Amino acid sequence: MDSQAVVVDGDGVLTTASPFFESDHRLGDTPAVIVAVLGVRGCGKSTLVNALFDATVPVGTGSVLAQRRSPPATTGILATKNETFVGGAPSPMIVLDVGELESESRPPTRADRAFHARSAAFAAGVADVILLNVWAADVGRLEGAPMKLLEAVFAEVAKTAAEVSGDENRHIRTALTFVVRDAATDADISALGHSLVTDAADLWAGMEVGDAGAIELEDYFDFEVVALPHYTHARAQWDAAVADLSKRLRLPSIEEEASALPDNTLLLKAYSKGITTTGLAAYSRSLWEATKYAAGVVVGTASSVGASARSARAVSSVGATAVDEDGQTDEEGADGGGGAGSEMAAVYHCDSSFSQVLNSSSRDLSAISRTQTDEESPVENLGSALDEVMNTAMEVYDESTGDYAETAVQGRKRRELEAILDTMGHAVFMRQLALLRESSFDQFKTATGAGDGTASSEVAFFEADAAFVAGAEAAKRTGSGWSFESMRSDLRSLMQELSAQRKKVVSTKIAASAAQSHAMQYLQMQLSQLQAMQQQQYSGGSGGQWNVGAAYRPPDTNINLSLGHQQGRTNVQVSMVPDEAASYLGPNGFSSVGPGNLGMSFNVNL
Repeated sequence: MDSQAVVVDGDGVLTTASPFFESDHRLGDTPAVIVAVLGVRGCGKSTLVNALFDATVPVGTGSVLAQRRSPPATTGILATKNETFVGGAPSPMIVLDVGELESESRPPTRADRAFHARSAAFAAGVADVILLNVWAADVGRLEGAPMKLLEAVFAEVAKTAAEVSGDENRHIRTALTFVVRDAATDADISALGHSLVTDAADLWAGMEVGDAGAIELEDYFDFEVVALPHYTHARAQWDAAVADLSKRLRLPSIEEEASALPDNTLLLKAYSKGITTTGLAAYSRSLWEATKYAAGVVVGTASSVGASARSARAVSSVGATAVDEDGQTDEEGADGGGGAGSEMAAVYHCDSSFSQVLNSSSRDLSAISRTQTDEESPVENLGSALDEVMNTAMEVYDESTGDYAETAVQGRKRRELEAILDTMGHAVFMRQLALLRESSFDQFKTATGAGDGTASSEVAFFEADAAFVAGAEAAKRTGSGWSFESMRSDLRSLMQELSAQRKKVVSTKIAASAAQSHAMQYLQMQLSQLQAMQQQQYSGGSGGQWNVGAAYRPPDTNINLSLGHQQGRTNVQVSMVPDEAASYLGPNGFSSVGPGNLGMSFNVNL
């Protein structure tokens, strides 16, 4: 059964509990194994923690945009672990689920983003393995929100490198795994990895801190990429990918040897920070204080590590705005003015909001597109759905960048966001038009298939065209200026072509029927002539044909002999017929016939 402990609460205050879990008392100097899960809000961090480590961390529900308007599922930094390890001993593994500040203000404020940067830097200092959630749509986008978190991680590592620059043997490595969410089921892992590592190298390239000079990325990080398909629409593939990753994050039991672990395990001794489980709480307090300055965002007042942090901030591209614990900015720049610092802050926050809103809206549009594909039918009231996505996105962006509404970058990023969403929505609209075209064409085929004339075909044509126009108008986003005339023209051409083909088929059938009728008439005429010829032949119409027949019955017997010649054939028949009228005959039988009892008939046709 898993236990949970709040390491940092929703106000950004570190817990005073030491250690974090009661079972850690029994572990003594056993090195803690820390896995940190980072990512932007709504990316499924808690869902991933539950699936990987059989935990019960609260998860958010609903769409990403809906989650942004409700309290976060995880506030602060939540630690979870399975208290009982395999074999009965306590487990040294602790999983950190990095959440949000406790705030009713949505979307996230500058204080929220400062907390994200600070948490990412904290994870870099304490975790053996970092799982960084990245939306598939953000891969290749260096300005994306996940890369801002990665930059905070890099800044903390660079600061540490400066502090130990004279000791070549103190390179502390970290396993950094990019978990690509909503990846295509056939995604090319090597291509995703190349893009992400290239972007990471670009971020790292500017890290020169103190006397350390240029430091090499590969000396401090080992990168992995894990692609997770869509949680809902490709659940089987998602479960399989998570199960594989879970095996790589499994500690050996007491009875097992290290060789029992998979070859691609992420839990290597090289990644251990060497923090004991009993000393983890004290180390965390020191580290949390040291990470007040993270990735160029300053939280609170200067601390003992301020000099190193300011050096890291100077080379960071995130921004140089000081943010206090209430989220207020210090707009005084190095020269005492606020112009440059304020502009950099505007760029940072507008870019960050742009990235998050675009990602959320992309997911909503993708959900609509999947509905079209799965159901293979038009989406009802598509225009209203697209209006809602666009209006919500603009509203969220305006709310999150309200402090910079007068800056040029805010307006420029807003126009860019609207243009991108308009293009994405237009793609959904065109898919809707294709489905409407197919539906209207099927309607036309059904109507004309049962029709009985040209009038029926014309009525069906106009009804199908009207149905398409009505559906297309309902699918348009308000004020978009989208046109459906091209698709309508295609539909009309298809219907006209089908009508022409059907008319041709009807004409062909009529011609075939007429030809068949003529053939039948000809055959009937030929048959009549043949029958007339046979009748003439059989009736003796030809010269030399004759018929003759004779019958004889011996006296006092029942035997009857008959002989016939007719139509060139001779027939002899012998039968026994009782003479029921014998008493009426004379003593010689056949009294009406001459001597010999011979009867004859003779017929000659001339």
